[in-house]
This record gives sequence, structure tokens and C-alpha cells, in this order.
Amino acid sequence: MNIDLITNESKIDFDQWNKFVENHPYGNFFQSPYAYNFFNTVPKHISYVVFTKVDEKIIGVLSG
Repeated sequence: MNIDLITNESKIDFDQWNKFVENHPYGNFFQSPYAYNFFNTVPKHISYVVFTKVDEKIIGVLSG
């Protein structure tokens, strides 16, 4: 198993992330890049996102 830690937001594929959430039967706003971007505007809140990927394809998202 490989674990990659990405700390540079510019390396996040927001389009792939959004498509994953939109197409997942249980996907919702709070897992989306829109929520991530919104929470980044909240003072003293540090947003995070964790992806599970297989062959560079997102298969899971945890964000807050």
C-alpha cells in the first residue's frame, strides 16, 4: 500500500473530486470541493480532505 501526503492544494484534482461526489449514490455537499472551499473561508477553521484512490481514481472521500 502506498500513502501519499499532498499538502499543496494546487495538486488536488477538484474536477475528479466533484465528479466522484456527484456520481456517488450517497455523495453530498459536505463531501464536495464546494464545502471544502466554503469552510476555508471560515475564520480559524483549517479544512482538510483525505482521498482513497485506486489507480489514481478516487473511490472515497473524507473532508472537513
